[in-house]
Amino acid sequence: MKYFVDDSGNYLGGTDGKPLSANEAPSAPNDAREIWDGEKWNMPLALIKEQREIEVRKAFNADANKPVVVNNITYHGGIDSAYRLDGALRLIEKAGLTEVSFTDIENVAHALTVAQANTVILSVGQDYQVKFMNKQQKMVDIKNAADEAAVNSITY
Repeated sequence: MKYFVDDSGNYLGGTDGKPLSANEAPSAPNDAREIWDGEKWNMPLALIKEQREIEVRKAFNADANKPVVVNNITYHGGIDSAYRLDGALRLIEKAGLTEVSFTDIENVAHALTVAQANTVILSVGQDYQVKFMNKQQKMVDIKNAADEAAVNSITY
């Protein structure tokens, strides 16, 4: 079987005959999106970047909701948790109360003053924001990477 590419190096497939307007390559690519440069198969930089962006987003999503420890109590992490805690505190404040109960990751309730509750909310929110900004910087770094080695050096 022979393998063929078009004039731009795009893989056309393998056949025993020769397609019209095709150039022969010594082998099929590992991935059909690879481009033949006359010597070897290469994944286009745009696709390498796209794959790295997917990997960074996946790592961020796994990291973003990890628990956050505040004053030796482990709370659920993530922006949704910060919003829920903030909402609970706002309702308590609107009711004129001075104490709120937040639950930890084991569902144990902890009575907190407004100041303590704000510390928890800010800690959870800031933990998320630091992770989010790290992810965003990685996305910019990927976009600006000049070559495959630069892209591969970027990890979350």
